[in-house]
Order: sequence, then C-alpha cells, then structure tokens
Amino acid sequence: MDIIKKIIKRSEKNIKIFLKELKETLIPYGFIPKKKVLTKEFKEKELKAFRESLPMKETDFPPLFDFLDNELSENDCQGDCSLLEKYCKEKNLDFITLTEWFKKYGGFCDCEILVNVEEQFHYLEKPDAENTTQESTNRTMAET
Repeated sequence: MDIIKKIIKRSEKNIKIFLKELKETLIPYGFIPKKKVLTKEFKEKELKAFRESLPMKETDFPPLFDFLDNELSENDCQGDCSLLEKYCKEKNLDFITLTEWFKKYGGFCDCEILVNVEEQFHYLEKPDAENTTQESTNRTMAET
C-alpha cells in the first residue's frame, strides 16, 4: 500500500508541475488569458454598457441621489417612486424613462434607488485626499 501511495503522490506532483508549466507556456500566446486581464476587460465592458444606457447625463445622478437621501432621512419610503416623481417635476425630467431605467437596476421605489442603484455610480466618486496620499506613499515605498 505504501508503494501505491508514493506512486500516486509522485504522479499528483508531476501533474501539478505539468499544468503549471503548460499555463506559463500558453498564457503569453493568449491561449489562456490571465484572470486579472479578463476581469478588467469584463468590468470595462460592463461599465461602458452601463454608461451608454444612462437616460440622462451621469453627472445629473448625484444631485438626484442627494435629493432622495435628504427626503428619505425625514420621511419613510412609501414603496413607490413618488419622491423621484417630485424631483423630475422640479427638474423637468422624463419620469417614466427614469423609472423604467431605475427598475432595470433594482430601483423599484425611492429607497431601492438609493440602495441598489446609487452604488453603480461609484466610478464618479473622487478619491479622498487621505486615500490618494496613502496610495502614493505605498507606491513610493514599493519603488524603493
């Protein structure tokens, strides 16, 4: 039995070595794309599609989210988009188009717009000074 275990163990080790060498050989030629490259490309395509689907300028969304946040901090959500409707009337926006678009991203009522949709606009956030300073410090330390 010990001999069989040794043979199996040696075979497993050889298979792992073979697979590692195979990956290292094929990745540079594009046969096996790196996971990070695929993930980055997927995220870029996903963001591009999201941005192309926007029913209004992306910079018009943060004020809308601020409005909903302020209103909902004073009143409970009614389970509908009545606050969105109010905002659309004030800003002369197409309520129906916005409502349909928000629903595609899980915003079926005013509070769900904040919970489910606002996070989709994270790419608009400017990095704060503390994070930027920390990132530059990390880069400087890595270079030395």
